[in-house]
Amino acid sequence: MIPSRRLADFIEYVDLACCKIQGINVNFPFVLTQLGPVLSGVPAHKVNLQNSRQLWVPVQKQNQAIPASVLNIVRWIDLEKFDLTTTTTITPIQLKLNPINPLLAGLPSEPATIGGLLQLGVPAAENGVTPPSA
Repeated sequence: MIPSRRLADFIEYVDLACCKIQGINVNFPFVLTQLGPVLSGVPAHKVNLQNSRQLWVPVQKQNQAIPASVLNIVRWIDLEKFDLTTTTTITPIQLKLNPINPLLAGLPSEPATIGGLLQLGVPAAENGVTPPSA
């Protein structure tokens, strides 16, 4: 299934900057399953959530004009990145990565190999401020 133009517009403008944080060790076990169509063949992973290391926050590049309907969603995307431990292994997967944001359209494709899960970004609320309800 091809994403709608509305979804494509949203994806174009999700740019996140990484901030170092000092987190605590949560030591929380659970199972992860891939949702993206390209990685749908990756088996479920039993993982243990460990320390939070980074906070990824939304940013705007070069004063790029972000449509208001997109900005009102993107501005609420904050991801806290945690280290993971797992005993599940996967066969390495070869990918080719391409920027979606038109501002970066001149960058070349980049080869990448996925060899396992090391970290997980989870949505976070800054100082208890959560996105408004629809």
